[in-house]
Amino acid sequence: IKIILSVVLGPSDRMALCAPTFLLYRRNAGLMGAQLFEVPSDPAADFALPVDDLIVSARTNEAKLIALCAPNNPTGTVYAVDDIRRVVDESGALVIIDEAYAEFCGQNLRPLLDEFDNVILVRTFSKAYAMAGLRVGYALTTPTLARELDKNVNSFPVSTFSATAAEVALEHSDRFLANVAKVVAERERLAEALRALPGVHVYSSGTNFLLADVGPAAGAVFHELRQEHDLLINRMESYPELTNCLRISIGLPDANDRVVAVCAKHVGQ
Repeated sequence: IKIILSVVLGPSDRMALCAPTFLLYRRNAGLMGAQLFEVPSDPAADFALPVDDLIVSARTNEAKLIALCAPNNPTGTVYAVDDIRRVVDESGALVIIDEAYAEFCGQNLRPLLDEFDNVILVRTFSKAYAMAGLRVGYALTTPTLARELDKNVNSFPVSTFSATAAEVALEHSDRFLANVAKVVAERERLAEALRALPGVHVYSSGTNFLLADVGPAAGAVFHELRQEHDLLINRMESYPELTNCLRISIGLPDANDRVVAVCAKHVGQ
């Protein structure tokens, strides 16, 4: 991500994104000295992509780059392919699409590369392949853009160990994707259980986590899970629009059941 932004953006360049989204894009845009325009997505619309507003912002502010996470992090939202296509087609900007969680929603945006020359798809082995510590990722784009990115890659960006691990993972991708299917099934079970609790709103997710609005009980739920159950979930206080939300990574069934029980204890009290 940092390589792409360093190649595309410079001081006084402009970048657009929809909020809330992955904080790394905002941080790296700041490091490049770029001006950032954030277009809010609506919680009442399940954080759907604000297509028209994003296009207008990009064109009005002459954005050089748009960053999209698809599915989105931290909301888990799966954007409609036609909405993404409109942004790529009508924004006038280069669009980086972060597909970190793609395997968990079954969406494949690779065909966009056959339609447009202003798209960079970013993928990772950190999520579906459980290799976050090995730092293996890659980009798909046009040959021209790929050559420009390659000029800015460090001489040895990935260790031999990490590269070999990625090759082995691909050789056994069926096993990893079988685990993904289990996570997806457990995600839906957990979502159904949480939605059955009065006062809890669970947003639709195409990732390996759920975003749940539990109201003012967020702090109590977070602390009890950490202190009494040794379970760590994410409080979303760094996002102003998600103050009452918890981001819950999908764990084993027993851990997920404890999350539901603690939410039931505190929400509405």
